Amino acid sequence: MLLASPEVMAEDQGALIAPGATTEVYVMARIPYTKPIRSLRFELLAQEEKAAASFLTFTTSGTMHSIQTVENGQPYSVQTVGKRADALERRTIMYEGIDSDIIYSELTLASHEQRRVQAALLKGYFQSADGQIYEADTIQPEVLLQPGAKQSVVFWARVPKGITGEWGLALGTALSGGKLAEPGQEVSGVLGVKKLRVNPVRPSASSSLAQLEWYPYSISVTKASGSLQEGSPSILLNITIDVKWMESITAADAGHKLVMVVKDSLGQAHERTLVPGTDIQVPGTRTVSFELTDEQYKKLRGGWFNLTLLDEFQGERITLGSQSYNLTFRSIQDPNVEW
Repeated sequence: MLLASPEVMAEDQGALIAPGATTEVYVMARIPYTKPIRSLRFELLAQEEKAAASFLTFTTSGTMHSIQTVENGQPYSVQTVGKRADALERRTIMYEGIDSDIIYSELTLASHEQRRVQAALLKGYFQSADGQIYEADTIQPEVLLQPGAKQSVVFWARVPKGITGEWGLALGTALSGGKLAEPGQEVSGVLGVKKLRVNPVRPSASSSLAQLEWYPYSISVTKASGSLQEGSPSILLNITIDVKWMESITAADAGHKLVMVVKDSLGQAHERTLVPGTDIQVPGTRTVSFELTDEQYKKLRGGWFNLTLLDEFQGERITLGSQSYNLTFRSIQDPNVEW
């Protein structure tokens, strides 16, 4: 069977090979998974002016090799010259949904090049304990990476509910048109695939709203106040949110939103979604002001409110933390005023 449109990738495209020197050439082609492959025959052609002449022909076995697994705690290494870097898992979490879940892995990619470069684009696939494969979407910064600098690379996929046990994340360098893929290009293949073992966790909620992890940021509610005027149907709230970098790292906008849920002393929940860069500064400090309205508030002479912050990603949520605060009640008649 002749494989259609094979792609050839060399370490140095178009470079001359000196006498006695060697180079690596990768050949990639798509093979129907229903076809048993016993042997592969390669024919390399050399370009001579406008014609292609046969240069080398050889046959090799069509053995299927399992993907090499990286030892726990060790990084996935990109060895391509000009793109050398290590990618190490930071954490893997699970967003639990109603009909499906989202598995979400954060990796830290550190450059080992001596000059500023565009980091190799990575492609990933999640594998569950029962062998099912789920193609992951990649969220990776497109800015150039300084020598020794780090960037956050995220892989995520929507998976069926209830899958437990250890997961694998198969990683490789993305290819497009026989070359390393550039930002915005369609990925046609993956080079140098290895598998990381990942164990998704379901983060527990904090009992306070100080230094909540919202990677790559840390979030703190530095001030939360609520006031109620006697006889008024409205509670006025002012929430000050401070967002800081957790570490020096470049990260792309992954589309996370911060959801603020306020529960009043009557047991009613009120929700507000905050978009980074619009409703809150990232990083930075901003006070969010709004009011809750209900005719039942006219009967209150005090009370409290509970504030919960949630991380929302692709419509699914994780609770970051929660804390309660007292309301300030203001009487219509101030006893300090003389009539």
